Amino acid sequence: MSRFASMITLAVLCLATALTDDLRAEPSPAAEGRLPSGEMRRGTVRKSGLSTDGKPASLDSARGTDPLSSFRQVTLLPGARSVRLRSQPLLVDWGDAGGLLTRSLAIDNALVRFQSTLGPVELPKRTLRSVLTYFKGEVTLEDPFSTIGPSWNRKGGVDVRTQRYGTPPSALPLTVPGQRLWREFDEPIARGSIRFLFFDDSRRFRHRRWYVAVTFGSSPRPQLRIEPGWDRDFYTVSAGPLLELETQAIPRTVGWKEIVIDFGSDGMVITLDDQLLAWRHRSKELPPLSRLEFGTDDGPDDEDAEAWIDDLRIITKWPERTTLLSDPHRTMVATGTGDAWFGTLESADEEAVTLAGAERKRFDWNDISRLVLPDSAEPTPLVWEGEIGLLRLRDGSRLIATLLDADESSWTIDHPLLGRRTVALEHLDSWKPLLVGRRTLFYPRSFHLGEKVVTSFDRPVPDGSRLRASFQHEAKPGTAWLTFRWNLKDSPLSAPRMLPGNFGLWVNGQSLGKLSSLARVDDGLARIALPEQVLHAGINSLEFMPLVAGDLEEVEFSGLALELESREDATP
Repeated sequence: MSRFASMITLAVLCLATALTDDLRAEPSPAAEGRLPSGEMRRGTVRKSGLSTDGKPASLDSARGTDPLSSFRQVTLLPGARSVRLRSQPLLVDWGDAGGLLTRSLAIDNALVRFQSTLGPVELPKRTLRSVLTYFKGEVTLEDPFSTIGPSWNRKGGVDVRTQRYGTPPSALPLTVPGQRLWREFDEPIARGSIRFLFFDDSRRFRHRRWYVAVTFGSSPRPQLRIEPGWDRDFYTVSAGPLLELETQAIPRTVGWKEIVIDFGSDGMVITLDDQLLAWRHRSKELPPLSRLEFGTDDGPDDEDAEAWIDDLRIITKWPERTTLLSDPHRTMVATGTGDAWFGTLESADEEAVTLAGAERKRFDWNDISRLVLPDSAEPTPLVWEGEIGLLRLRDGSRLIATLLDADESSWTIDHPLLGRRTVALEHLDSWKPLLVGRRTLFYPRSFHLGEKVVTSFDRPVPDGSRLRASFQHEAKPGTAWLTFRWNLKDSPLSAPRMLPGNFGLWVNGQSLGKLSSLARVDDGLARIALPEQVLHAGINSLEFMPLVAGDLEEVEFSGLALELESREDATP
């Protein structure tokens, strides 16, 4: 605990030093990088060469030039998010760390075609893992704050106006003490999600706070309060005894942020730009959402204190699946009601999916929660090479890509399926460096180890008691890493991701030990260093299986990849 406290103290000191400049004074697009120590750098990302072995990318700031690979994450700051999702989007997934969002797509016998922020995309059908509804429910409320609608109550002169931080024409500002904007829900929401954006310029104003307050049930007071600013160095969450929240502090940084509050009978999780801010383990039944409020506390006035809020979305989520199974040999269409149909995909266009089976059936995309295609006989390995990282786009898409070129206006990336793409800076959200070297996704599908049906898994029916896979390895100098993602049965929605306790890893017949002891976990991705002596050039084999016979946990693995770093000083 003392070590954690000292880390927090160090982060506060570093952050305070980094925020001495007026961060709004920078007129050109910029980036903000967070070093492992917690210290921040602000400047411009640069890389030239348009090749995988070109000059390494760097962040040029007033304090010098730092390699991009030395940062834990780099956030792009061109202003407000320019791509706004005005309808229920679809997430196209090829089995690795996310996917691209689109509003419609077409599938024929050979190809998948759709429009994305990266432009038109055409993929071989055999590379597609699934298409799922991004929000997994119905958008109950969507407010871009172009005006204040009649369903809102307000106090203290609250109104929308043109905002200064980028392209959207308007947003909701909170600027003076005692302002409030709140909404009562005629039909309370038992299971859903609250999403909104806010802009933080990271400046501090003593004794001033703005907040988001959420009420569940008929309580006269809100049970949840989030305070993004202004008199704090960290984003904070407080809650009443009903919620029993566990929280962690996240340092404030410059730019547009997204807060997501997922709630339901299986718990609660609050994230800020995919970082875990607070969580609630399932204990007491949570009453439905009944009220939402944005406001400022009473306190001294300060003309420079501003909080900008935009793009509010409230989603009523579909019920958890109760009878949904899977079939690796047939196409599955699942609907929001929890029903599933199996058959052969006859066609998919911008409006609907047609499935041929015992009976021919047509499904509107708005009614579909997931479309899963049959497994390929042999998954096609995907290979990245060069400066590799996890790229998040401002529309919510995320993909692992190779960074080829970067300047003040755009980035050029490469992807094994999407090819080379040049993306305007206004569409980029953040970059998380993974490695400099080579990455091979050799097992993009999911595999369910266990013996029971788990309806919350992508593959509810067990595939067996051990997972066997093989991968090609080139005996080059550098550290080799195995990476993967996983799901556990009965893991609460709100619990931090933990690895199964009774599974081990074998490589080429040699036991490496327990997964939970071997792996480093970051952002839902497990990474295991593979000792050089257990690998050989050519085809290598691996197995996940229980360490103790008969003690079989239900766990689902997916997205197995091999990473080989080409530089000794690269950060894993």
